[in-house]
Amino acid sequence: MHDAHMYSTHHCSRHNRCFITLFKLSRWSSILEEATSLPHRPVLHCTSLFTVVALLLALLSIIIHSICLLKMSVIIVTATWTHHWRDGYRHGIWICPIGSTPPYSYFVYLIGLIVLPIGLQFGLKFITDIVTKSNVKHVAPIFLI
Repeated sequence: MHDAHMYSTHHCSRHNRCFITLFKLSRWSSILEEATSLPHRPVLHCTSLFTVVALLLALLSIIIHSICLLKMSVIIVTATWTHHWRDGYRHGIWICPIGSTPPYSYFVYLIGLIVLPIGLQFGLKFITDIVTKSNVKHVAPIFLI
């Protein structure tokens, strides 16, 4: 009898855990549904905001000869641009003061997902070479304008 009581208690706690998990999943589901049906886009979906921050970090990295800061700017660009690129497939890309672009085709979306990381890798290598050359020669960094 004692074993049956332990089994029933274990089963009950397992049932409660399942219920709590289902409750949490349903809550997350409703949060996700609310987030996807907003009447406007959240401010962090402004692509130009992150682009300006990343460009300022890249410029600062050239000025102070910091490869780590340069890599951080590329990480920010990669993370935000790929997310915004995915959103742009459905809603267009939001460029804050100008407005939004029209949504683009799935083919353009896939090409962008391939080109973006490759382009950022080449850009990172190019600017890293500039930073290291200017650091080695003890000359002022070259600005790309």
